[in-house]
Amino acid sequence: MSWKYIEKIEDVIPSWLYRGTLPIKDVNTLAELGKGNIEEIIRIHSRMLSDTLSEIEKRKNYYEFIKGKSGKDIERLSQEYDNPTFSSSFIKYYMREDTIGKDYEPAKREDARKRGSTNFNKCGWCEFSDGPRRYDCVLWGDCKLLSGTGLFGEKKLGRKIRFYYDCLLKELDRKDFEKIEEAYKRILDELEKKRIKEKGIIEELKKLAEGLEHRPYLPQLRSPELFKKEAEVIVFVKGGEKTLIREEFIEANVVRVYDEGCVEFVAKKKWHTGNFYEGRGGSCGIESPQILPKSEWEYFKRNPDYLRLWISLLKEPEESFVQHLSHIPKKKHSKNF
Repeated sequence: MSWKYIEKIEDVIPSWLYRGTLPIKDVNTLAELGKGNIEEIIRIHSRMLSDTLSEIEKRKNYYEFIKGKSGKDIERLSQEYDNPTFSSSFIKYYMREDTIGKDYEPAKREDARKRGSTNFNKCGWCEFSDGPRRYDCVLWGDCKLLSGTGLFGEKKLGRKIRFYYDCLLKELDRKDFEKIEEAYKRILDELEKKRIKEKGIIEELKKLAEGLEHRPYLPQLRSPELFKKEAEVIVFVKGGEKTLIREEFIEANVVRVYDEGCVEFVAKKKWHTGNFYEGRGGSCGIESPQILPKSEWEYFKRNPDYLRLWISLLKEPEESFVQHLSHIPKKKHSKNF
């Protein structure tokens, strides 16, 4: 089968799904991930397509607003909104943990205004400003109408917007607005190409998934549905001061999955000296490879080649876990394993 939209695997698998160099080099290797993993990757691309469609709609609306205008038109619009002047008691320096050094912020909550109240006058409460907020005021950031155009970014003291800045759009003439319109045409053209590519990748991935068997999910693609109440799991428990057993892996049953993605389990036998479920309880993140549905454990025992591929795609695996898991196809297991 020929692939029109899957030009390179890096276009298909987002960089946050793996560490270092992507071990999957072609579509054939991608197919080795199995039906379930590819369906989850399709869901990722479906969300990306949805975001692209939303961005296209937003940019079209901004373009329609900008089209045909000049600074004088923005000046007339601005008269419908507040245009406050700020005293030194209102604008103060604040030390913030998330920034280096000091920065300006509104000093009092009671002085704050509503979002959209200073449109085309002061950036802080303009509905088209975007960035970190305090008291519903955008402290610094970007003008949504100019963001991505590559225009006029340095006109304001070499910085982007600040909440006390006057609207830049009022200073622009018709030629400036024509440049903005041309930039929007380029942006919309690029977004349309992105939409076509994303849709094409989804369709080609659906074709690729047809007829493939289900294989163990990559931990970073797991759904909470994989760990339903009382589901059988295998958990890696090697090491730790409170560990009582010599085994690296234990059998357990799921108790619950919390909203934040934590799987709570109870082992079939006591494995630690703590009080959690009298030494049988434990918990593990849903994206941790150290907890496995028992069916996936059994699959790994029968399919060492897939196990190696699965391990190569783990993001930050613990070395001892990888060493012990890599040997499970070679071990003789009791009837319980």
